Amino acid sequence: MKHGPTEMEGKKQNGILQIKAIKIAVCSLLAVAYWLVESAVDAFVFNEGSWISQVITPAPQEIWTRSVVAALLVVLCVFYYYTTLRHSGAERALRQTQMRLGVLLGNLPKVVLYETGGGREFISENIFDWLGYAPETLTRDRSSFVDLIHPEDKPRLKKEVKAWHDAGEPDVLTMQFRVRRVDGEYIWVEDRMVQVRPKNAKKYMAGVMVDITERKLAEQKIHELATHDSLTGLLNRREFHRLLAHEIERAGRYHRVFSLLMIDVDRFKDVNDTYGHLVGDEVLKRVVETIKEGLRTIDAAARYAGTGMTVIMQEAGEDASAARYGGEEMAILMPETDKQGATLVAERIRRMVSEASVTIESGKSVSVTISVGVATFPEDGIGEREIVAAADLALYAAKDAGRNKVRVSQAEEAEEAPVEP
Repeated sequence: MKHGPTEMEGKKQNGILQIKAIKIAVCSLLAVAYWLVESAVDAFVFNEGSWISQVITPAPQEIWTRSVVAALLVVLCVFYYYTTLRHSGAERALRQTQMRLGVLLGNLPKVVLYETGGGREFISENIFDWLGYAPETLTRDRSSFVDLIHPEDKPRLKKEVKAWHDAGEPDVLTMQFRVRRVDGEYIWVEDRMVQVRPKNAKKYMAGVMVDITERKLAEQKIHELATHDSLTGLLNRREFHRLLAHEIERAGRYHRVFSLLMIDVDRFKDVNDTYGHLVGDEVLKRVVETIKEGLRTIDAAARYAGTGMTVIMQEAGEDASAARYGGEEMAILMPETDKQGATLVAERIRRMVSEASVTIESGKSVSVTISVGVATFPEDGIGEREIVAAADLALYAAKDAGRNKVRVSQAEEAEEAPVEP
């Protein structure tokens, strides 16, 4: 049976009146009980008359004393209610709210609720589904959850939290970081945290964590599509120019040298025309793999143009990355490498490609060769266009010399590059 708003409001008001009536009755009974006990003490202990006379007609001084004490008892009773009973009621309400939220969040596997600090340590049950740890394991010691944060993310998070505190916690603090699961894998979470300042209680932190692993993977995929070539897995032309510009700036600032190799697959059009583009794609991927094998782990490769590829040898300690510039033309950027060192690398790559092959469905092996041009900064150019043009001219010199050659950027035709021992 449904009740209208007026009827529901009336019932609520009646309930409030009943509570107030109970409080008044308890205080009154407490005052009467004191009066009766005090009368009995005066009558039977101090022999000041009968108990009835002490209850009904005590001495004026006794009336004043008893009234003051009874009033104090009533005040203490009210104070006790508002401090102890209401506080415990608020705690029960808080726990009930947390329990309801925990049940609700249990049906939302991507969301975890938590409270920490100020004597409040709570985290919703579905944290177990996330990380494989029981909630009490993480609430028993606040540092236990911090230990699960990825080491690379901790310095950044400390700075963000410090800046937030220094600003006076003006708004919700949103952070993204990785957390380690019980199986050792990491998931990405977004933490939205606020500072709660209740009256007559210590402040504490409350927040909601959301599992954003899928979003991060999607963002990573989008980034790869924006910076990498889908066929070869190499960096694209835009990313190549970004890295080349960075290396030119770095080398110019610190007066360093670097070399650029421009590479082209010889007669690659004939491979496509003879065997089809699918075989051509496989051959091109094999060339890319061979070039990567021939480079140091500090190299980075990029597809440059046509049958060309750019490989950027970055600072020591970094892994190789690759980029596609377009078509089949390629290049290798080698920081801290002079022309002699660059030609040695170029010859090594040229020889490895010529020895590699791809076996097609018919069982036949298809192999190709590459021609390589070498240019050095700042000797052959100090800008992007200049250094690329110098390497490109050397590349055409290698092709004019009969292909499957390495040539350096010089006015006259360079001698064949020395073979790496």
